[in-house]
Amino acid sequence: MKKTLVLILAAVLISLFIPQRLAAPFSIYVGQVWYADAVMAPFDVAIAKTQSQIEAEREDVKAKFTPIFRLDTLTANKKVSAFVDLLGSNISMNAEQKAKAIDTLRAIYRVGVMSNKDHNGLQDKFLRRLNGVLLEPLHSRDIYSANSAYKIMSEMTSLSSQSLQNFIVTNLNYDERLNTDMREESLSEIATVSGVVRKGEQIVARGEVITPDKFNVLNSMIAQSQISQESQGNPYNVTIAQFLILVMLLMLNYLYFTQFASYYFGRGLREFSFVLALYVLMAALLSVVARMDGVSPYVMPLAVVAVFCLAFFNMRVAILANLSMAFIGAMFVRQPFDFFAVNIITGMVAILMMRHNYHRGSLMRAVGVILLTNLVSYTCFALLREGNFANIPYITYLWIIVSALLLLGFYQAIYLLERLVLCPTSRCSNCATPISRCYWIWLTTRLGLSNTRSKWLTWPRVQPRKSVPTRYFAVLVLCITTLAR
Repeated sequence: MKKTLVLILAAVLISLFIPQRLAAPFSIYVGQVWYADAVMAPFDVAIAKTQSQIEAEREDVKAKFTPIFRLDTLTANKKVSAFVDLLGSNISMNAEQKAKAIDTLRAIYRVGVMSNKDHNGLQDKFLRRLNGVLLEPLHSRDIYSANSAYKIMSEMTSLSSQSLQNFIVTNLNYDERLNTDMREESLSEIATVSGVVRKGEQIVARGEVITPDKFNVLNSMIAQSQISQESQGNPYNVTIAQFLILVMLLMLNYLYFTQFASYYFGRGLREFSFVLALYVLMAALLSVVARMDGVSPYVMPLAVVAVFCLAFFNMRVAILANLSMAFIGAMFVRQPFDFFAVNIITGMVAILMMRHNYHRGSLMRAVGVILLTNLVSYTCFALLREGNFANIPYITYLWIIVSALLLLGFYQAIYLLERLVLCPTSRCSNCATPISRCYWIWLTTRLGLSNTRSKWLTWPRVQPRKSVPTRYFAVLVLCITTLAR
């Protein structure tokens, strides 16, 4: 009765973590031959652009964006008025020269004086000048820099350079906030769809190869269909279906463990609760990752469940735990088949690499092989789906590397559980062998019995039911002999 309650509780917790969305009606990838019936558009399908297309258009908009400079007429009028007052008391210039100099300064400020730094950064480029509410396009060569304005005015007046510099200031300034708002507005106007397939039009026929364009249309149809069904359907039906699937999966786990690993799971509730706790913990972490924007679900090291079960139980338990965890993880993602297959392959390699991991020195090599397997398997399935390397989101490779580092960190928890006496069985985390053997190795090493240590290290694995009492007896005899000496 207690095991049933624990099983149901675990299924409820995991089902609450899983996102409430419908599954895709079929799985497709680029290059696949479509053997099913022809697919007709059930409604007007808006063809969504790929992420790479949207990013390319965003970069193009940013590159073609024309900067905006605000014309400050108030500052210009003040400087011109001060310049007129100064020339009024100047006796070295006649009235005609003074009028010409004043008109030239007004014309310069009317066009705009830009700082030397901004003017140099806009060589042979266009800009936009904001004069009040009027936005005018201009070329950079039509704008005065502070140096060019000073040079022109110095040729028309007999004023000293220090006096003249007081009347040449920048009145055409870059408006950071306005440019940011205008750029974001331009980026928001980028269309996310590239076309429309009308209702009743054929998308793919029987025997056709799924090209990247057809793949994009089918994916768009699936996404819009799911959104429509989720808005119209009852979300509790999805939750109940997920719960029943998890109950069946966990029930199969329990029956398999009690049938083929009865030494560990046939005595109490602690061992099975430990495995269920691993499932719930990884599901909770995967739920957090699935709700974070920009974070790939491949960052989760689901293989750690198999590694834990291998360390504390045996390979049979680890293999089923790997299959179950990959199945549960696939319920969190949009592309469940790829995620399930990649994690199955990675988990099996982790089991094979860790089964003879008698020393921590070989741990880094094992994690390296697991990382390489994860990268290669993900690349293969991504190529099946995308069709070429250019469309693969390479940022996922970084998340896979982080996943390998997390696996390395989670592995240390095995040693922690052993030290805290939370291990569900009497197996040692350092070498995945019975604790008695580790104590034997430590004791014989202290006594200098290297041949005995080598003999124990090379012993093949046997069934714990038969070997544990004998080895405990051997340790007891060795301890008595040591005390006698």
